[in-house]
Amino acid sequence: SRPDKEGRTSEIPLSYLVKSHRDRELKEIHAGKNGEYVPLNYYDITDPERTMSRIRSTVDRSDMWDVEFSGSFFSNARMMQELMVILAISILLMYFILCAQFESFVQPLIVLLEIPLDVAFALLTLWIFGHTLNLMSAIGIIVTCGIVVNDSILKLDAINELRKAGIPLTEAIHTAGLRRLRPIIMTSLTTIFAMVPTLFTKDMGSELQQPLAIAMIGSMVVGTLISIFLIPLVYWLIYRKSDKPLQTV
Repeated sequence: SRPDKEGRTSEIPLSYLVKSHRDRELKEIHAGKNGEYVPLNYYDITDPERTMSRIRSTVDRSDMWDVEFSGSFFSNARMMQELMVILAISILLMYFILCAQFESFVQPLIVLLEIPLDVAFALLTLWIFGHTLNLMSAIGIIVTCGIVVNDSILKLDAINELRKAGIPLTEAIHTAGLRRLRPIIMTSLTTIFAMVPTLFTKDMGSELQQPLAIAMIGSMVVGTLISIFLIPLVYWLIYRKSDKPLQTV
């Protein structure tokens, strides 16, 4: 409104001063260290690969915009890939070290047979309790495989030492099993009981620690059974036809 000569005011429609039109633009602008970006919830998309492809093709039609997908999901995926490469290299190095220790190319394979079984049961345990494979659970699986594999290594080493002493194969397996039973069980129980309190914590960061604890407990349980029963059985199946004491150098 504006006053006239007599001091009275008169109303002027806003449409005389402002022109409005509808346009499709962003209602909110998010910005970070790399500039403006559009947030996208990756987990709510039915077909994310197709959606990202359509977004790229749409943005490529214009020279005003660039498209790049980033965030915690993609960074975690890259870290998982790097972790898998490190795991593969570690297993390969472990195989060569065990070959030198056992002076055999077969016995290290018996030990490494435990790793895929432990990983499979750990993934099954995560699925049962409603968790997924992420960075923390992957670290838990790798750590547990290292602990359980150590039990199998010591058990095979005990069997070989007994066979070198002239003890028959079956008796050497039984004797080594009795000698290594208590250390294997104590190691497993210590690791499992150390992870149990993490399952019931509700403080900050517990959501990250619970997948690690579940993966470690699951792989530790099945790994203990494999070290006690399956590893000696596989050893016996391989060497049963050549049941002769090992020669000492």
